Amino acid sequence: LVAQGIAVHQLSAHSNLPITIDYATPDTLGPDRIAAACAAWALCGKACVVIDAGTCITIDYVDDSGTFSGGAILPGICMRNKAMHNFTSRLPLIKIDNRNLVYTGKSTDDSLWAGIATATKFEIEGFVSYYRQHKGVGHVYVSGGDADLVASWTDAECVQDMVLKGLLQVSNRES
Repeated sequence: LVAQGIAVHQLSAHSNLPITIDYATPDTLGPDRIAAACAAWALCGKACVVIDAGTCITIDYVDDSGTFSGGAILPGICMRNKAMHNFTSRLPLIKIDNRNLVYTGKSTDDSLWAGIATATKFEIEGFVSYYRQHKGVGHVYVSGGDADLVASWTDAECVQDMVLKGLLQVSNRES
């Protein structure tokens, strides 16, 4: 694109953002996390948590003043499944599609799913609970490839394409 004379902007913590970045290492902050936080802030204009449930699960916090204050990065659902299969000699790689949340597996496959699903659910609930209790967060959004699944386990609002919506927010400021 650049060779064709098309202006290209690489989103970073130094871009003209609708939010402020308070992150110790802003140059390492992923543009996907920045974009999703911009979209979440645009949706509510208040303290919020934005969860991106993809290869990794990111849980980020934007405060009432519109400041991205950081968050957490967790292994995603497929990554957990692959890790248990790849780092053991006998655990299978399970099929995840169309599974209901279970707490007690009655087979190896179901036990693996119980571990993957409930650990993911409890981790996310723990972070969200912390932000609600200690930071006064009311809005929680989830996006990403596993958003529907995660939203069904939590009280997060599923909003598809948060990263793209955030890119649009920033693009409108850049033009």
